[in-house]
Amino acid sequence: MALHVIAGVAGPLLDVFFLNRDMDRRLIVSTKAVTQTAGHVLKVAYFAVFGSSLHTENGAFLPIWIYPVAMASAIVGTSLAKPVLTSFPNSLFQTWSRRLVLGVGAYYLWRGASALLSGS
Repeated sequence: MALHVIAGVAGPLLDVFFLNRDMDRRLIVSTKAVTQTAGHVLKVAYFAVFGSSLHTENGAFLPIWIYPVAMASAIVGTSLAKPVLTSFPNSLFQTWSRRLVLGVGAYYLWRGASALLSGS
């Protein structure tokens, strides 16, 4: 939960822990969903108390239409993911999840290294 607040993202790190367990793909996805939801609730509570997360960089509020679009996107994404998840066998799910986590991690390591080397 601390990673959710400090770094803003913890999904890939959670994937590493879940993928090293002998768990069914549905159990992995549902457990991760619960931890991600708890992390998001914690972030909302934290920033409601210690700072406003509703402001953009220039201090303006986010447009009100952003909120229903975000909620609808979450519902649509969850609905569309279910048939994909049920069609994957556990071994294929584990394989592709590991590849995806490795790819995302490698990309961000490359981005960080190139930013350090370029001085930006």
